[in-house]
Amino acid sequence: MAITEAMEERDFLKKSKTSYSITEKGWHWLSQFDVCQIDYGKRRPLARRCLDRTERRPHLAGPIGSALLEKMLEKDWFEKIESSRELIVTDNGRHALKKELGVVL
Repeated sequence: MAITEAMEERDFLKKSKTSYSITEKGWHWLSQFDVCQIDYGKRRPLARRCLDRTERRPHLAGPIGSALLEKMLEKDWFEKIESSRELIVTDNGRHALKKELGVVL
């Protein structure tokens, strides 16, 4: 949620009731992850708002959210916990998130 909130604060995302639109500034930021070059199809929103079950706050979901997470995993910002949806933030991720989005975890 902190990442999504930071993206909103930096005007990368604009929220609506069930989805986010990605601003020009947001596409520029996402391009560093090669997220813009993925074929998303047209059947569902690119960036959905999904309510987290535990924190009861929305996070970025949908094709953009999935692609961004995969790229952050590739960059070693997070590690997956086996048999869980939980992620561990790596030292590399802490540094990068603070630098890129001002997020301190």
